Amino acid sequence: MLTDSRSLDALEVGFRARLSLALDACEARGVVMVPYMTTRSPQVQARLWRQSRSGAQVREAIAMLRAEGADWLAAVLDSVGPCHGAPVTLALPGLSWHQSGLACDSYWLVGDDAEWSPDRKVNGVNGYAVMREEAYRIGLHIGPATDWPHLQDRKAGRPPGTWADIDATMRGLWT
Repeated sequence: MLTDSRSLDALEVGFRARLSLALDACEARGVVMVPYMTTRSPQVQARLWRQSRSGAQVREAIAMLRAEGADWLAAVLDSVGPCHGAPVTLALPGLSWHQSGLACDSYWLVGDDAEWSPDRKVNGVNGYAVMREEAYRIGLHIGPATDWPHLQDRKAGRPPGTWADIDATMRGLWT
């Protein structure tokens, strides 16, 4: 069973090995990237997705999941209750590669501080740009422009199968 984690040990073995290569290559270039989210439960994903969504959008997503045979994921999305904040993710619970151990979010460490800007340069270098270059070099994929700390094993897209298939996979991994 998976659990919410910051540990690289929680990741799928092949992805973990490639991610470690990317992190080491960044460090060799003077850029320290620190993983802060590896595996993320459907419950955490639901909370992040619900942020900035209206009640109507949430009810619509729950109804769609139930209609598609994803009753467990619908219950997860319903159970986390209202969540407020800035938009974080477009992925409903079940659709994030974090939930399969195939994604990692990292921040750029500059001195003793986390640097979150995708634009800031230190000594002419932007850590997120370096991470992107190294990730591409070894076949990993970065998140969209708004999710620069994110690396994943798969190209953009959702896990394979129907919603009912994804529901069964998530139940198996997380319960």
